[in-house]
Amino acid sequence: MSASRVIPICGICVLALAAFLNFAMGKKGQTFDGVLVRVLPREEFYSGATGCPVSGTPYLLVSNSELDQSTPMSTQDLTRGVQGAWRVRFRGDLSTIGRYGKYWRTVRVTAVYRVERLDSCKYIE
Repeated sequence: MSASRVIPICGICVLALAAFLNFAMGKKGQTFDGVLVRVLPREEFYSGATGCPVSGTPYLLVSNSELDQSTPMSTQDLTRGVQGAWRVRFRGDLSTIGRYGKYWRTVRVTAVYRVERLDSCKYIE
């Protein structure tokens, strides 16, 4: 194979690798908007979701005290499969791509901007 073909192919491979590494890296201080679904003992966050039913790849959410206080649970919620769903907007840190149980990423909440309970999500499983 001639050098006139090898160099462009190598350049394309290097650009593709750089784009993938940029996507796979963790990101700090990002603003997230989506749906938080609490399924004890974990919390799932669906980025970009606006309501129920939720779709997409969930992130494992690591909550802070401000978000915990904004998303209270009643004793009735404990008997359900899903303890609640909220439309949330917050600032947080996204982890690198990896394996966190069944999740590919985690998102750690640092500041909460908006929390709105979604009553239409009571019966999602």
